[in-house]
Amino acid sequence: MNPKSFDQDYIVLAGVRSPGTCVISSAGNPRVWDAVKGAGMSGASLRYMGADLARFSVQIKMWTAEQVEKEWPEFSDLLGSGDKTRTVAGAARKILANISAAARSASTGRQYSSKAMAIQHPLLAELFITEVVVEDRTQLIPSDSGLWTVEIKFIQYRPPVASGGRVNGSIPNAPPTVATAQDNLDRRIQKAQEDFNRAKNSADGP
Repeated sequence: MNPKSFDQDYIVLAGVRSPGTCVISSAGNPRVWDAVKGAGMSGASLRYMGADLARFSVQIKMWTAEQVEKEWPEFSDLLGSGDKTRTVAGAARKILANISAAARSASTGRQYSSKAMAIQHPLLAELFITEVVVEDRTQLIPSDSGLWTVEIKFIQYRPPVASGGRVNGSIPNAPPTVATAQDNLDRRIQKAQEDFNRAKNSADGP
């Protein structure tokens, strides 16, 4: 992969390019671990429960009338706003003028997409994030300089697959036949109990 491709300043969602520029943040590749601790013992045994779903944000920045009035409404339709009548110009008064229209649209029942959408960006592809659903989006936020920003929160979509297992030592020092830390601990406890019983029997005598 060409490192320069990470500089891509837009996402492609369901085949539609985002307007203006964007910044992706908090994307990751999380895992789920179940830690089992014994009573009165330090440390814990770990069981790998599988990969979790990534949650991340995309902040979109727009500064031209075409981006805000034409490209953004087309792109925002993918987010399930259900409001195709609202337009935004380079002044807050035009947003206020459309509040009543937005309210009427909301009163008829907005439709939010429950289907996953394909998403494309080199930073996301590197994390194997290829499909998402929309968790939330903020309002359009204007600035005195004429810049408009909006943040979209996504959740990765990935069908469930069987995954899991206990930690088997460390890599590369633990071959597959090495017992787990929990197994070794159980053996030490058992040996200590056996030593104690032998000592007790010897002390009690015949």
